[in-house]
Amino acid sequence: MTNNRTDNSISAKDELIKRILQDQDYVTAEDIKKAEGYAKTHHTTIVEYLITEELVTKDLLGQAIAEHFKMPYADLSSNKPPRELVLKIPEEVAKKYRIVLFQESKKVNGKAITASKRCSCTVININA
Repeated sequence: MTNNRTDNSISAKDELIKRILQDQDYVTAEDIKKAEGYAKTHHTTIVEYLITEELVTKDLLGQAIAEHFKMPYADLSSNKPPRELVLKIPEEVAKKYRIVLFQESKKVNGKAITASKRCSCTVININA
């Protein structure tokens, strides 16, 4: 995960992640201070430090970012959708919009409706 930064500045991405994690109380100001010091000394990111020191996991980081942007989150490592569903969305479209089909359901007025106990879902209108 090393970023190999050559300057001592903190990237805009790190600044955003730092703010999200602190605002949601996933890490303390002291954790961030240590992470910034590590990132500058080792020419890497604060995220690398936080994960290496087990202050956050990749999954928790994903959840925090999704929560910040009020988007649903799914961990593809532990919640793999069936291959036949993944292949229903053309690869070019899936990569462009960063989407994955997890579940098919009945359409109501042309809209796909899904429900899940594990995550909030978005209603998406797909006209094929």
